[in-house]
Amino acid sequence: MDKEKINKVLTGFLLLILIISIMGVVYIIKHPKQSEYFSEFYILGKNGMAYDYPTELYSG
Repeated sequence: MDKEKINKVLTGFLLLILIISIMGVVYIIKHPKQSEYFSEFYILGKNGMAYDYPTELYSG
């Protein structure tokens, strides 16, 4: 093979890799991996703050 034909083949191969890479990046951006979901639970006092909790419990 002469150098000109090798250059054309390598250029085509690099363009193909570039196109596949761009498609991969677009796919990752469009379909991100879902992260874990967490619940939040707060125990708040009577004023809605995280202090001044009741210290005595009354039945009934």
